[in-house]
Amino acid sequence: IRFTHVPFGCGLWPSFWTHASGIHWPEGGELDVLEYVNDIASQTSLHTGVGNKCNLDGGQVNKAGCPVMPDLNGMNYDCTTDYPSKLGCAPNTLPLQSPAEWNLHPVTFAIEWTEDFIKIFKIPDDQLPEDLVEDDPKPDTWDQWLISYYPLAATGGPDCPDPANVMAAQQLILNIGLCGDWAGKIWSMSATCNSMHGPASGCRAVDPLLESDSENDCCTQFVEDRNGTFGADEYFSTRAYFNMSWVKVFQRDQGEL
Repeated sequence: IRFTHVPFGCGLWPSFWTHASGIHWPEGGELDVLEYVNDIASQTSLHTGVGNKCNLDGGQVNKAGCPVMPDLNGMNYDCTTDYPSKLGCAPNTLPLQSPAEWNLHPVTFAIEWTEDFIKIFKIPDDQLPEDLVEDDPKPDTWDQWLISYYPLAATGGPDCPDPANVMAAQQLILNIGLCGDWAGKIWSMSATCNSMHGPASGCRAVDPLLESDSENDCCTQFVEDRNGTFGADEYFSTRAYFNMSWVKVFQRDQGEL
């Protein structure tokens, strides 16, 4: 996916991710390529269930001489997901980048998904390789831009017993969420969002997974902006959109496998 603008700002929960249609989540797997809320940086993550479990080998993720990729979800590379206690795995290189930076200096995200591994690359616009531009991708030459690595087969064994089927057939999804159990829940952690509408105004950050109180939720009040107090319409009109050049999907010929 190549873009010149991604959504970014208070109350927003943008994502570019994959989903296995017709399979109970997360038994078909989910890969989050872009996902972030409010004004925090984006990270990648992988979500699996019990039948397709994969607890990645940290030694395989962080091989000698390769970029260090801590699990930013704090799950010790266990991709099993069962909210709120199990968050899935998120091996990412540091430092993470703010999507606001991408809007100033656009990048292309590319995913290589095989039976053995998943790799995610972040390629600056001025370094876009000719093979990708000409629709003849050679991802084995892109490791300089690698930001996330999921060594499914190299983990193997009881921790990842069926690496080729960790991910079922996937659909690509591009969406912009508002508030919810992430952007709303951590609203108070953002000085920017609090300054726009925070507890000083009598609202609070509400986790909708734990309680139903949207009337007092800071994020919900800001997004709805019932009286036009916060200028939310104008705020979102300049921030809440994707401007994409293309989304491309390539598949290896059987003779290349």
